[in-house]
Amino acid sequence: MTSLTSLLRWGGVATLMVLLGCAPALTARALEPAPLHPPKPADNQSAKKRLTAAQLLQVLNRHEQWFGQNRRRLHRGFADGLAKAKTNPGRAELQGYDLSGKALWSAMRTLGGRAEPAAPGTSTRQDTRRRWPILNSAGLEGANLQNAGLAHAELIRAHLDGADLRGANLSGSNLQKAHLRGADLRGANLTQTYMMGADLRDARLDGAILDGTFLKMARLQGATFEGVDLSTATIMRPMAPATAEAPANPATP
Repeated sequence: MTSLTSLLRWGGVATLMVLLGCAPALTARALEPAPLHPPKPADNQSAKKRLTAAQLLQVLNRHEQWFGQNRRRLHRGFADGLAKAKTNPGRAELQGYDLSGKALWSAMRTLGGRAEPAAPGTSTRQDTRRRWPILNSAGLEGANLQNAGLAHAELIRAHLDGADLRGANLSGSNLQKAHLRGADLRGANLTQTYMMGADLRDARLDGAILDGTFLKMARLQGATFEGVDLSTATIMRPMAPATAEAPANPATP
């Protein structure tokens, strides 16, 4: 009786049951650490935050005001530094958002009254570009813009690294010096898109439409163009600096 009391006091019930051979499985499970159950990784697209057309319109309106207030600084070469500032009230910060689908952009333009007829004395292209999204220097890294209607949009120096632009309509848009490193542009419509100086390193443009696309001075290292007709695209890489040639028979002193 004394030994049984000592076991209960010093070893506990679990130790006593092991010694008596009553519940080895129970004690084995009790001695193991509690298993961790990390949340299952959600689908990349479903995990992204979604905006309604009205919310997107508010973001775009604020961004246009921000761009207007900082236009001079942006054009003087402060675009990247200004975009990375910690406090940037008004700038579109849409990193990782789900902005996919033509319906969203169509509804946004309808709510914003962006479908007015061309003003007298202006060309259709100029008027169309004026009333379509202005996203210059906007933060869109990793955003889902699959099948988005962004024709004639202004995306100068926009930050689109790693963005999903598969099937997006970017025809006639201005992507000058845009950041598109690692972006997925497969099947995108880039007809007459102005992409001078754009960073397209490691981007995927397989199956994209590059009819009349202007890619002069664009950075294309690692980009893929499988199945793309480049016959009408303008592509000119920066030329290496010229070096002076040594004479064939240098004169000896």
